[in-house]
Amino acid sequence: MTTSKRKGMQMRVNRKRMRPLFVAAAVMIAVSGCSGQGKETEDTSETATEKGTETQAVLEKVTYTSTDGSVSIILPDSGWVNTEDAGGKLSFSAEGKGEITIDYADSKKAVGTLAFGSTETKLKKRLEKLGVPVDAVEISDYTFDASTGIRKCSYTMKRTDAAAENVCTVTAVTAVSTRGYQVSGSIKTEDEALLAAVKESVNSFLVLQNPLTAEEQTETEAGQGEDASGSGSDEERYFFDEPGNTIYVKQNGDGVWVDKNGMAYKFYENGVEDSNGTKYYYDPPSYRKDSSGGSSDSGSTAEYYDFYDKDGNYIKATQDENGNWVGDDGKTYIFGEKGVTDSEGNFHPY
Repeated sequence: MTTSKRKGMQMRVNRKRMRPLFVAAAVMIAVSGCSGQGKETEDTSETATEKGTETQAVLEKVTYTSTDGSVSIILPDSGWVNTEDAGGKLSFSAEGKGEITIDYADSKKAVGTLAFGSTETKLKKRLEKLGVPVDAVEISDYTFDASTGIRKCSYTMKRTDAAAENVCTVTAVTAVSTRGYQVSGSIKTEDEALLAAVKESVNSFLVLQNPLTAEEQTETEAGQGEDASGSGSDEERYFFDEPGNTIYVKQNGDGVWVDKNGMAYKFYENGVEDSNGTKYYYDPPSYRKDSSGGSSDSGSTAEYYDFYDKDGNYIKATQDENGNWVGDDGKTYIFGEKGVTDSEGNFHPY
C-alpha cells in the first residue's frame, strides 16, 4: 500500500472519530448556557466544553455510603459536603442552602427521641417535647403507616417565625420499638426547587446492613408499642404508694405517664391511679397522716387540691375567704372534669 493511500485512509478514520466529539462539545456549550453564532474556532469550542463539563459535575447527584457501610443516601448534588459520619450520626451541608442529617436510634429510649407520631396531633406533642415551638410551625404532607410492621412517618415542617435559621424541614422516620432512623433535610431560603431536591434526597435513604424487621404492633394503654419506657419526654414526675415508696414516671410518645416497667398512670386532683385501679399519693405517709387529704394548717377543715400543671410543676391550691381556689403560685384555679384552668386562661389536663 502506498504512502498516499495510507494517509487518505487515516484522514477518513479521524473524521469519523471527531464527529461525536463535535456533537459532545455542542451539548456541553448548551449546558453551560453559552450559544455561539457562526463558526467557532477549535480553541473556543474546547474552552466551552471544559466549562460545560464543570457545570455538569456540580449538578450531578452524588451517592454517599456511610463509613461503616450500613446506610446510603443520594445527595442533591456534589455541593453537599459530609461534615459528620460517626456514632450513628451523619450530617451534610451545602453553604447557603441547608443541611441534611441522619440519626440512628439503637434502643427503646433512643427511639423515643425521634420526631414522629401515629397522628398529626401526637406528632405535634412529640415535637413540643423535643423543644420545637409548635405554635410557630406549619406541618404539611403528613403521612403515617404501620401496616408492614414498621412504623413510617414523614412530613414537611415550615417555620413561620422570621428568626428561624431554617425555613423548611423535610423529615422521614422509620422505626420499630427498639431501633429506628430519622432523616431530615432543612433549607435556609424559600426555594421550591431546592426543597424538592432535598425531599428527593431524604426519600432516597437506604439501610444497607441490618435493616429493620417487621414486628407485631401490640400498643397498650402504656404505649408499649411506641416506647413504654416513657422516653418520649425528659420530664419526670414522682409520687408515693401507700407504704411510702417513691414512684417515678415519664411520658411516652403517646403522652401517657408510665414507669420503668410500662405501668400507666393518670393524675387527678387528689392523687394518682394506675391502670389496675391502685391509688397513689402526692405526699409521703408522714404528711398524709397530718393532713388526711386536707389543709396542713392546724385546726383547719378546708381541703386543698394539688396537681401538676402542663409544664410539670407541682401546684397546691387552697380556698381563700371568697371560696376561690388559689395556688401557691398566686394564680386562681377552676377545677373541671378533665383538667384545671388558671386565672390566665391556661388549661392544664389531669
